[in-house]
Amino acid sequence: LPTISQGPTQDGLRIQFSPLTTGWAWAVIVKADEAHTVNAANISNLKAGTGALCVQENLHGLEITNPSGLKTMRFSSCNFPMNAVHKAFVYVEGDVAGSDDGKLSEAIDVVLPPSNSFKSYPPAEKKTALPADSEIEIMYTPQSTIGSLWALAVQGSALVAPTPEYVKNSDTYLCKVGPESIGSSVLLTGCALVEDASYTVYLYIE
Repeated sequence: LPTISQGPTQDGLRIQFSPLTTGWAWAVIVKADEAHTVNAANISNLKAGTGALCVQENLHGLEITNPSGLKTMRFSSCNFPMNAVHKAFVYVEGDVAGSDDGKLSEAIDVVLPPSNSFKSYPPAEKKTALPADSEIEIMYTPQSTIGSLWALAVQGSALVAPTPEYVKNSDTYLCKVGPESIGSSVLLTGCALVEDASYTVYLYIE
């Protein structure tokens, strides 16, 4: 079974495999919900990279002139969506390229972590007895200062963890900011805070 030998990163990865004979190899990486489209009946699509997030560096396939040892499929400049699990497939066939009579591997998980994360941040729910005018400032420590931040405040307690799309695009909030550069604090203004009330602030970075 092919295995990931380097990476993955947002840019790419390497996959190694051991072929049985000389011939050709192709590889693609697709979104998990599209993995069902990669099958023996659609090998021509795999070779062409149709619908793939990324394909091996040699678009015409990797020629296997000597089957001994491990062979490497390289993927680069992929710009993968992060915080997701994608699926990789490797297909090998004999010396007659185009015969589509070879072997397709099982799906290989390509696990991408979040593009950024927090080293430290305060509790999601922040209570204040005497709010300063209509501002809320939240201190945090990012894993990386490269990227963007979004934040929004709502009144009440946090019940369900929001999605990134909610923090970025919600139109139900007391105040919000973003996208803005990542630093060590975020200041929300125009929040119309009420004294001795409870508020929840959501932060999202990528």
